[in-house]
Amino acid sequence: MAAEIELRALMMGTYFGFIMLVAYDKASAGALVGPGLSWGILLGALVIVVAWVVLICLSPEPAAEKKFAEVERRMHLGPDA
Repeated sequence: MAAEIELRALMMGTYFGFIMLVAYDKASAGALVGPGLSWGILLGALVIVVAWVVLICLSPEPAAEKKFAEVERRMHLGPDA
């Protein structure tokens, strides 16, 4: 449970930090890192990567699959099974 809260806080901090950077310091966000690549584009891509990592970490796929299999088994065999 604590890890979920930390991951959600990480995602919120990443997202809102990026939004605040773009909103309040456009010059820094628009500064070029290389030809055709600004800090804003680079950090925006990083926000997307962090979102995917957090999503994968918070995804309860194995537990959900097990619960779904149990519900499906009960549907086929009846509630007394």
